[in-house]
Amino acid sequence: MSTTTAKLFVKTPDGHLGKAAVYDRWFHTLGGGEKHAFGFAEALRDMGYSVELLCHQQFSIDEAEKKLGVDLSNMSIKILPNRVDKELSEYTRPYDLFLSCSIFDVIPSLAKKSVLSVFFPFDMRYSWKRRLKLRVLVPFLRKIMQFSTIFERVSEKNGKKFLESGARICFSVDSASIELAVQFESYAFSLVDSVRFFVGEDEIFFESRTTNIHTNTTTYHFIDLRGLHEKGVRIEFDSSSPYARGVMLQSARVRSFGGALYYIFKWLNPVWEMRLHGGETFTTKQELQSYQLIVGNSAYTTRWIKTYWGVDARVLYPPVDISRFSPATQKKNQIVHIGRFFTAGHSKKQLELVRLFRQCVSDGLKDWELHLIGSVANGDVNRAYFEQVVAEASGLPVVIHENATSEELIEVLNHSKIYWHATGFGEDMNENPERMEHFGISTVEAMSAGCVPVVFDAGAQSEIVSEDCGVVWKTAEEAIRATVTLSKDEKLWKMMSDYSIERAKMFAEQHFVEKFRGLLESGLTKNRE
Repeated sequence: MSTTTAKLFVKTPDGHLGKAAVYDRWFHTLGGGEKHAFGFAEALRDMGYSVELLCHQQFSIDEAEKKLGVDLSNMSIKILPNRVDKELSEYTRPYDLFLSCSIFDVIPSLAKKSVLSVFFPFDMRYSWKRRLKLRVLVPFLRKIMQFSTIFERVSEKNGKKFLESGARICFSVDSASIELAVQFESYAFSLVDSVRFFVGEDEIFFESRTTNIHTNTTTYHFIDLRGLHEKGVRIEFDSSSPYARGVMLQSARVRSFGGALYYIFKWLNPVWEMRLHGGETFTTKQELQSYQLIVGNSAYTTRWIKTYWGVDARVLYPPVDISRFSPATQKKNQIVHIGRFFTAGHSKKQLELVRLFRQCVSDGLKDWELHLIGSVANGDVNRAYFEQVVAEASGLPVVIHENATSEELIEVLNHSKIYWHATGFGEDMNENPERMEHFGISTVEAMSAGCVPVVFDAGAQSEIVSEDCGVVWKTAEEAIRATVTLSKDEKLWKMMSDYSIERAKMFAEQHFVEKFRGLLESGLTKNRE
């Protein structure tokens, strides 16, 4: 392998740097990873590129800016077909710079220059069993099963999918008979009668419909529809109705053997079912070579890139907007944690945190509250986990902020004293390194708000938290002891809080932009045998 240097800035005739694209399959989820991806987009725009955001599901730029505190002005969204990585390669060709920032996705790039940002690498040292799973089993299941794949203008709350007028549902198959079950909180006939369905611009009409008066649910049956995969079915209704906010999608099913097989499979194995909608695919070294620059979000991640992929990557910590936070003069006796509620991968371990808090209370922590901030990831298994956390917190001073606004999150952080983080707790770091915290944007945000971090010593958390600004722990006993000590020693807490605020400045947005620009200018073109 030889390394040479080449400019990644490509001037166009009009003096601009050119056309850039930032790809993230999961932009619509508006999570921490998406904020990282938006940070790349902001930096490229500010450097002079014309930026497009590539994804598979429409999302609101206004909502992204409000929820994540980003600036997406002068950017556009381009929706790509919902296909596997190898089938998306051609969509990268028009760009002067293509940047992929999507977990588990490695699209073979045809752009002039390409950057791959890695949250955490998958293991490319394929065993025959894993090779069989990724090359044969998963593609086979995706082929024979038929299911809904994309939901636009659909928001999930408390396990229910609320529809806006104009909501769109796409399917894994292009032609099929389907049934859509729509539930109404209030069964107003004027609202129900206003419901219409479209594929593209063409209105479609149901073959029949049935209504369950006990659940206020109407199921619409459609026969032999076309365009379900690319165009999907759009649902419109009278949005001016006072009952319009209570329209929910109960189910969207394909009426076929493949559709029935999917629901059986989902019931038997909900975690595996999520793999059908995205996730790791079989990737070759040649596909990695289509990227001139590979960056990891921490030293922890780059070490595993070297182990799993056999290539060198550069550390580029995510941008953190610390300017949003201003520690309250009078802090409250609050411990806070931020993270989505989900079970797979690097779960944020909210259940374990509630149990730790219960033990802290037993060990003398009085007049303190634990605040958990986060949305619930899609999927029945994740909703069940959230309900388990709620049940475990019963009887404790625990406040759960589901789907908190940006303003609410900032308010809680600014008034809290301690930040907890336990991703990776109870896991084997050598067997499952992906289950550790790959970086930890929320930890930095909390520190900038004056919270003292008390975090599990795994992944990249020790790269953020130094011994003068917080505590990294290996056992539950250490976490409890550190928390109780900080709660009783105001002088120690204040000293660490001040250090935390200063430490957080190391991860501010301006440092990210400066280093990212330097990496682009150096080029780091890699030619591999």
